[in-house]
Amino acid sequence: LILACPYTKETHHLVNAQTLAKLPRGAALINVARGRVVDEPVLIEALRSGQVGCAYLDVFEKEPLPAESPLWDMPNVIVTPHNAAVADGNERRAAELFLSNLERWVRGEPLALLQPETRARVRHLVAARPAVLGRPAARVVGGGGVRIDHGG
Repeated sequence: LILACPYTKETHHLVNAQTLAKLPRGAALINVARGRVVDEPVLIEALRSGQVGCAYLDVFEKEPLPAESPLWDMPNVIVTPHNAAVADGNERRAAELFLSNLERWVRGEPLALLQPETRARVRHLVAARPAVLGRPAARVVGGGGVRIDHGG
């Protein structure tokens, strides 16, 4: 499920318990819309239970994401700043991932976001480019997850 919509009173918590229950177990969720489009506590529970297999989150109900949020340490969540698209090579990597996933989908295989090698590649990219504008940008956290801070 990819979210790329505006935040309005109609889209507030558009993704809630009922929405997530309708997804196939283990589905992926990508939110590049607005944080309040997703009921965050419900998403956290769905990630813990396996109803949602993984999430790529670029926005949150409260920004910046509080340090105590469990999303930071969940191994099936990638957290990025809302300006994540400004890194060198992102367009190429996104196109490669999309085409790879399209080929996997056509063959009936699991999508790359769910593959261990993808998480390892993200860790490698983070290690290779640990700072943006001279500030720490990312670190590997407990459980094998990756934490990317926007520094502002």
